[in-house]
Amino acid sequence: MIGGVSSPLKRPADFSPVPAVLLVLTLAGPGTVRCGAAPSEITTRLEAPGALSSRFLTDTGTGRVLFVDIRDPRRPEKDFTALGFGSPALTLGPVDQGGLFREIGNPLGYGAGSPVFEEETRLTLRTGMDRSSRLGVWVAAPDGLLGVGGFLRGGEDLHAAASLALGGRGEPRLSALVMASCPDPGRVPDEWFPDRPVYPGGALLHLAAGARVPLDTLTGADTSLGLSFGISRGARVPSSGFVHLRGFHRSALVEAGIMAGTCGAGYVTPAGTYPSDRGAVAAEARLFPRGTLSVHGRLRSEGGRAESLPGRRAPGRRDLEGGLDLRGRRMKLSLAGAGSREISSGGTVSRRFVSRASAACRGKTASLEAGFRGEWNDGAFGKARISWEAEFRPRGWELGVQASGEWKPGPGPGPQPGLTGLTPEPEISGGIRGALARRGTRIEAELQFQGLSADPSGIAAFRKDPIKHARFILGWRIRR
Repeated sequence: MIGGVSSPLKRPADFSPVPAVLLVLTLAGPGTVRCGAAPSEITTRLEAPGALSSRFLTDTGTGRVLFVDIRDPRRPEKDFTALGFGSPALTLGPVDQGGLFREIGNPLGYGAGSPVFEEETRLTLRTGMDRSSRLGVWVAAPDGLLGVGGFLRGGEDLHAAASLALGGRGEPRLSALVMASCPDPGRVPDEWFPDRPVYPGGALLHLAAGARVPLDTLTGADTSLGLSFGISRGARVPSSGFVHLRGFHRSALVEAGIMAGTCGAGYVTPAGTYPSDRGAVAAEARLFPRGTLSVHGRLRSEGGRAESLPGRRAPGRRDLEGGLDLRGRRMKLSLAGAGSREISSGGTVSRRFVSRASAACRGKTASLEAGFRGEWNDGAFGKARISWEAEFRPRGWELGVQASGEWKPGPGPGPQPGLTGLTPEPEISGGIRGALARRGTRIEAELQFQGLSADPSGIAAFRKDPIKHARFILGWRIRR
């Protein structure tokens, strides 16, 4: 028994001493956890019927040291253990990509206000308590001018890279990246005429550069223009590339951004995939971003690949979204609507509309949130979802309750003969959680359930297989 939950582990070979060591450190007290004067944190999470995740993170002053261990007896092939270190000069272990690393992997996937354009082009330590598909190393010059390193993707595909960076925040900045990889050949699709090519495998080289020019002195606010471009070249594929321009402005009156870009048909990402979009234009704006009443809107238009068949055209998609936020000292009300229009290569047009509404009230010891979401596809009702959450925070304690119900079209009687109405019984999800926090130590317990039908068949399904519909999570954290 661990934390009141029995584990299904039976054989000694299934037991790893690493989680047990971290549990001992967790319960031993602050004197064991501290690394000298360095702030440290140990987090342990136990999920029935026996999955155990542990993380140790400490800041030594010159960098952060990380240890992560994840064990799940239901999926032993997914067990994960990693040790990492992160500092401005050296990163080792599980890594995240930043800057141009992310852009060459998804050339037209970011809006003008995305933080990816403000990130440094380098690998950084991934400190989350989860599995990482990238394990690597990154070495940078003290001023960040040069960087070199690489990572293994999925434990097999090696990516080697080097970067150059000139300038810093608030001044003109130029960055460049060169990356070499050797992704596996893509899976041959079952379709006779796939919507995109299949990568044949072999070595792949990427060159990319980005520039950002601040215009704060001209506008008196946070304003910038940016340009990024990249080229891919493979041993078995021709050269191709992408380019996009962007601009962003932020002031007390308005936040606005615009982006326009295009991607060549033969461009290949470092993972060996072909992006679906050939061109994209996006704009977004928010009036009075820090005011009591804020209005926002977003527009995006995308053009895809044309199939090599007679009578086919390039597919396209347009998204339009707008809404408003009303904020008070202890409350917030949000209303939003979004619509999309998509045209397939065969000329079929599909439309989708989503409406959202939410309200929240927060006090010193309690808070309440409620929300609604509705979807319509091609003019017909798709589904509706209603949710609410309440949280109580007496001194040193937390107690939260949440629930939601989802309705979809079903066999019930509709408003007219031959039409179906809403399902008579909704699909219910929810949970309850509690926490106790004392002097840097926090203990949490949570019970979640999802995908339950509010009828006798749903109750019978839950009794037959509760693990499928419910999760019990126990966690504790010590921070010093």
